[in-house]
Amino acid sequence: MEFPSVEVPGGESNRNASGRSGIQRFARRGGAGLLVLAFLAASCGTEASGPTSTGDSAGKKPSKSAKMICTDKELNEYSEALGVKGSVSRRTWSNDRYSCTLSYPTGTVGLAVKELASRTEAIAYAKGLQRTLAPTFPVSSLGDASFQSASGTMVVRKRSAVLTVDVSGIPPTFGVPPTKSADVAYTYAYIIVSCWTGE
Repeated sequence: MEFPSVEVPGGESNRNASGRSGIQRFARRGGAGLLVLAFLAASCGTEASGPTSTGDSAGKKPSKSAKMICTDKELNEYSEALGVKGSVSRRTWSNDRYSCTLSYPTGTVGLAVKELASRTEAIAYAKGLQRTLAPTFPVSSLGDASFQSASGTMVVRKRSAVLTVDVSGIPPTFGVPPTKSADVAYTYAYIIVSCWTGE
């Protein structure tokens, strides 16, 4: 069984349990860790059960797929994956962007979903973020397209939604066992995007 492929600076790629990047925590824990990740991704922390849609949904209220990233259930899944408990605050919906802050004993992580009216608008928005966060490098196997900045911020586009995981507020290593912050960002993104059906 293979891990999702993750392109990292220097041309390295994590395609199996011996890779050094991507979901590093699970690689170190071996097969059992991969089963944990698969279970968490399948459980999908929405108020209702099952995956959520990322169809064209910009409007007056955030979609279920946007709100699910900041639910208490999803927070528990992040905690299980990273080995550290946290809390959710600052849930905000403004300009078709739903965001929240995850607070931990050693720092904070910012999550946000921008909902656009079409795929074309989502592509343009993601490209704007890529220019702002440059330099960046591509990450494969997440959504329709994704990239990560040199500081570790992860951006994933799927249909008309764009997910941002900002790990600038945590130390260079985070969680139990200690994991590189860039890999932590990938873990959040993987869990979230695995719940987005894209329908």
